[in-house]
Amino acid sequence: MMTDEDRVAVVAYRMENARRTLDEVTFHIKQGFYNTAMNRMYYACFYAVSAY
Repeated sequence: MMTDEDRVAVVAYRMENARRTLDEVTFHIKQGFYNTAMNRMYYACFYAVSAY
């Protein structure tokens, strides 16, 4: 069973993963990789939703 501290750590980890993934979007757009940018946006949302 997860403790409250464990849950907080998992949520923080997943939200940080979402933020890092979202940070990649600007780079891909500047390079003209729009499909990849959309993919990274999708996964950023997925990681954020899975945090909760």
